[in-house]
Amino acid sequence: MKAIISPHDAFCKKFLGNLEVARDFLKTHLPPAILEKCDLSTLKVEDCSFVDENLRQYFSDIVYSMQMNDGSKAYIQCIIEHQSNPQLLMTFRELRYCVGIWQKYFDKNPNEKLPIVVPILFYHGKRRPYPYSRDLMDCFVDPELAREIYTKPFPLVDISVIPDEEIMTHGHVALMELVQKHIYMRDMINIVGPIAELLNKGYTNRELFHALLYYITYQGETKNTEKFFKALVDQTPTYREDIMTIAQQLEKRGEKRGIEQGLEQGMQQGMQQGMQQGMQQGEKKASLKIAKELLSRGINRDVIKTATGLSDQDIKNIEVLLH
Repeated sequence: MKAIISPHDAFCKKFLGNLEVARDFLKTHLPPAILEKCDLSTLKVEDCSFVDENLRQYFSDIVYSMQMNDGSKAYIQCIIEHQSNPQLLMTFRELRYCVGIWQKYFDKNPNEKLPIVVPILFYHGKRRPYPYSRDLMDCFVDPELAREIYTKPFPLVDISVIPDEEIMTHGHVALMELVQKHIYMRDMINIVGPIAELLNKGYTNRELFHALLYYITYQGETKNTEKFFKALVDQTPTYREDIMTIAQQLEKRGEKRGIEQGLEQGMQQGMQQGMQQGMQQGEKKASLKIAKELLSRGINRDVIKTATGLSDQDIKNIEVLLH
């Protein structure tokens, strides 16, 4: 038989688990502004606990649910503190327990707004009266700053509504903001001018510049990558060598990706899609390389011919080299 960790816990839960006792408890101790919104006739005891198991010798909880007068569901969590010495940051613990209730509700109802959870601390310790603040903000080293942050809407940076002209004044972060604003909305060639302007101001380093080009290439709505790179080279001559190096790396990656994707799909459409990624410039050298790889794997000549655009003679020449 499981031992009772605390006689205080058993005693309090015995009483507060009785709905008549619980209703009178809440009528007596809930703040009037909250009580007037509650329909205590719908009060139920929930079969759950949100106190950490290793802390249950110090605290226990009993959770109630009920309907509010507006029809919404709400919870009341009564924390019972058994320690003779109260906890300085007890309100922080209570917030954690509230979050536990919200998380459980959210897991079951991900598209609904969160219910109200009212925490109540029931204290009967030896140190009297209860010595600590019940204001959550007093748990922080700077209560006023905490109140400014946590009792108002959290800061939002909605880059989609900030004018480009304003973004251009944001210093070192402007490049990231500008590209992120337009990455889904327009061909990046249309903002190559502002990008070049920020680069020429020295608002980046080589590592960030490389990350920028890879991001634009793979995630942006850039219809002609070669045209974008050329325009960027023309407007940022100091970055010419870096741009050309990255362009070559991207071309090689594209060829490899095209071959692998075409082979994995094992069909004409797959090879066409894969090789389209690998041959943006349509170079015959890349086509020959792909055809050679496919022939060595036994892919049908007609499929290779259709996918690469090579002539019969080109394919025959490759076969001769392979044999």
